[in-house]
Amino acid sequence: MENRPSSVYLHSESLAMAGLQLASTATPFLRYLLGTQNRTRHGGSGMTQEKPKEGKGMGWFKTIVGALTGLISGAVMMYVSPLVDSVVKPAKPLANFAVETDGLTATFHNRYAGEGWWDFGDGSPLEPATPDQASISHTYQKPGTYPTRLIVRNFVGDEHERSVSVNVTVSSNVAATPSITQFEAIPVSADRSAPASFRIVAQCKDAERLLWDLGGDRPLEVAADSLTRQERLVTFATAGQHVVQLTALSGNQAVKRHVVIEVAPPRQDTLIARLRVTDRGQKVERWQGTEMVPIAMKRQSGAQKVERRIAARTGSVITKAELGNVDPAFKNLKVQITPDRRFAIVSGDVAMSSEMMKSPNPPTVPVALVQERQTTLNAPPAEMTAAVSPGSLAILPMPASADNGAVQRQMILEIRDGSRALWQETLPSKNNSLYWRNQRWLVQVSAHGNDLRLQLVPAGTAVSTPGN
Repeated sequence: MENRPSSVYLHSESLAMAGLQLASTATPFLRYLLGTQNRTRHGGSGMTQEKPKEGKGMGWFKTIVGALTGLISGAVMMYVSPLVDSVVKPAKPLANFAVETDGLTATFHNRYAGEGWWDFGDGSPLEPATPDQASISHTYQKPGTYPTRLIVRNFVGDEHERSVSVNVTVSSNVAATPSITQFEAIPVSADRSAPASFRIVAQCKDAERLLWDLGGDRPLEVAADSLTRQERLVTFATAGQHVVQLTALSGNQAVKRHVVIEVAPPRQDTLIARLRVTDRGQKVERWQGTEMVPIAMKRQSGAQKVERRIAARTGSVITKAELGNVDPAFKNLKVQITPDRRFAIVSGDVAMSSEMMKSPNPPTVPVALVQERQTTLNAPPAEMTAAVSPGSLAILPMPASADNGAVQRQMILEIRDGSRALWQETLPSKNNSLYWRNQRWLVQVSAHGNDLRLQLVPAGTAVSTPGN
């Protein structure tokens, strides 16, 4: 049988209305039948009042009529009660919105039901959210990704919230002109004969991206992090002039600088040392900040329970959570990290003070968070070369390793005579001797800061550690 909810509803409503009408119209009639009204009899020259007589079956009649009245009133209440619940009880609140960005300004469009507050994730004060608000705009002070939250509730205290990461960048029409304040090539060793290594140092201002061109057949490199100061290690295997270029970009504006590097021809009495560095493992990115957590409570006196959940950033986990200075109205307040470290739970009690009840914004609790995100370090191997003369010191610069994380570094050092490999070992090496020109030489290797220092000495000769 086909279901017809709308027809059933209309039919039920009609029955309820009919029941109400029947109950209202039946009351005088029932009173008349039960003898609760006085009867008037005309007779003779006047009128006399006669008390109604009750027959033997009048008791059964009263019972039947009473039962009918109860059935009618019960049917009326059966259909009226759900109707009252559906009209009086509000729907659950829904925190929903759409967002679009233009430069540093984000516009949030209303898709929510209920009233609440906006938390834009940059430490700015909370903004009220109302159903009649079509949209709201917020301008951030600097580019970045911000965890924006909308918290809404209805008048009976039901709550719902939604969090979205909003990424804002500097708009091209307001971007500042970038500048490269320093760009120079510093030789790693005093010997500039091929192969020669140089440390390229650049300092920039107001740049969104950097484009490196290290010359030759090397691929272009794009840098988007730590743009204030950048360094690159470059080795040139051939003699002559080599050009390294750097382009700083900001919006639709760009500035370029270049440096020319002179490399001398290789000497005949030298060997070539080649260092290959490979980093593998997990790199840890750490973020620290304070979340101002809004506590939406019913505006009433007396103690109320507090429980608020703070989500970690996308792909991150919370490693540390501490409460800041909170209002004395909060009692037994604590913050705990969930076992999966994806959330921090703030719980306790609060007794709403008069100031809290007068304020249009909810009270907030500051929570200092430390979050971490692990990424796989899979950078291509880095190669550095240097000319090595017997008895002299050669310096091989090493790339900087990741600051955080479990990174394993492998270093392979090779010494060549032209196209022929004389010695190759993974550092630290147990074999420290090689043969060249019918003579045995000792390979002395030591690390000094970010450099690897290398020296070749004849076997049997007492030498000090390279670099001392």
